[in-house]
Parts: sequence; structure tokens; C-alpha cells
Amino acid sequence: MILADNLKQLYYFYVVAKNRSFTSASKQLFISQPAISMQIKNIENSLGIKLIKKERHFALTKEGELLYNYLDFIFEKLCEAEQKLFEYSLKEVNKITIGMSEAYSHHFIINILGKFQEKFPHVGLKFFTETSKNLIYKLLNNQIDIAIYGETNIKLDKEKFIEKEIKKERIILVAPFGHELSDKSNITLNEIVKEKIILKDENSATRTFIEKVFRNKKIPVFLECESSQVLKKLLSEYNALTFLTKIGVQKELDNKEFVELNFYKELYMPIKIAYPKKLAEINSFNFIVKTISSIL
Repeated sequence: MILADNLKQLYYFYVVAKNRSFTSASKQLFISQPAISMQIKNIENSLGIKLIKKERHFALTKEGELLYNYLDFIFEKLCEAEQKLFEYSLKEVNKITIGMSEAYSHHFIINILGKFQEKFPHVGLKFFTETSKNLIYKLLNNQIDIAIYGETNIKLDKEKFIEKEIKKERIILVAPFGHELSDKSNITLNEIVKEKIILKDENSATRTFIEKVFRNKKIPVFLECESSQVLKKLLSEYNALTFLTKIGVQKELDNKEFVELNFYKELYMPIKIAYPKKLAEINSFNFIVKTISSIL
């Protein structure tokens, strides 16, 4: 059967049709839009029909709607089956995957690993570093079990996930040691926009938080960077300014590589933990969540 041989391609079509958007489907599936389009085109070529109309706004053909309705039923039942099978295995898990930002990774591995392995020696831990936005996407797609993250614009389904604020992280204005603003007090936003500003990329919690706080004022970004480590190198090279979590630059502050500038406004970003409700009854999972909350 043609359809039976193309289950993954059918799932790609299903996600696109359900979201009524290639862009949303691409983010959910972590696959580029051209790759998704190619997979759907393969289905259309195999069946000899068109599934999606070539119009300005997304629309399915009548054949596409028919296929989507069947797939909606099929994948819903598959999810139900997966949930039932999961319930049979709820007694314990073999591995827990924790996603967090770069700034927390070393701190967590040192403080969590020993305590956890002493109590649950047969359960493995995997640590995963990523931007807050991507952590949420991975949580939604069952690629991680726990997400520890900062500011995002993504809302979690409260019926499926538990989300808690566990602390507030201080965000500071940072410059290379000896910067001309180092001795100035009460530095305003109008003063720093005249300088070169390097920020994390748009997927990061810090960037989202800063833009939310100063949403009425445009901050000119000289460079943006995905990696905090690369950002720090660029900061010194260009004698630029940035906003970062204090925990993320504490080492450089102590070594007098960077200096915290006297910004006029104190900034504190909420740090949250989120995980699926269905995992909350597992002993090892509950222990790791409580350990994380106590350490932070």
C-alpha cells in the first residue's frame, strides 16, 4: 500500500494541516520548511493528487481535507495507545533528560548528579543545553523530560504540563573591564544605545526578557549571537555592551575580564521549571524536580 509505506511523510502532512501553517509545523518538527514541502510533494506524486492548494493563504484541497480527517483519527488513536502503554510503565524510568541554558549546565551537573545517583543508581541522567525557546519546543515534542528556562513567548497547556517559577535570575549590563562607562552611575538606556550592543539571538530567554522590559524602546543590536561563549569573546573584541545573567558571567567578573555597569534599572528574570504531568508520579522524577528546586 502506498500510504502504509509513507507513515513519516503522512505525519509531516498531518502536522502541517493541523497547524494550517508550514512555519508552525517546521518549528514543531524541527525540520526546515523546504524539507517538509518535499516530503508532502512525494506523497502527492505517489497518490497522483494535490493535497494543498497553491494559494496565497494556506488551504487544503478536498482530497487533502479527506486525508487529514482520516489522519486526525489515526494519530489521535496512536497517541491514546502511547499514553496507555506509558501508564503501564509508570513505575519507573531508565533515564531522565534535563534541558537548561549554558549558564546552568556546569552548576547542575556538579550539584545534582551525586545526590541523584546515590538514591537512584539505576536511573541515568542526561543534561541538554539549549535556548529557552528551543527547550520548550523539545519539551512539547517529548525530546526532553524537564525544561529549566527563562523568558519565552510560548504558553504551555496546563492540562498536560506542570510549570512553576523556581527563582528570579538577575540580568546585568556587562562591558569589558576598563570600559569608559565603568565608573558612571545610573546609566540610562539612552546612553547605552549610543554604544555597540551585542545580544543573544531571538530564541534566548535573556533577549526575549530584555525586549519585553523595553518593548516601547528600540535597542539597536550591533551583533547577535547564539552562543554565550562566542558572545563573550566578541564583547571584548569590539569593546561592546551586553545584557546577560549574572550567574553566566560571574567567572569573568571575578577575573576582572568584564565589569558590571551601574544600570539605572534592576532586572530580574523569572526562571521556571516545566515537565509533563504524566511523569509527576514517578519517584525518581519527583526527587530530581525537588532537588533542582532546592539547589536553585
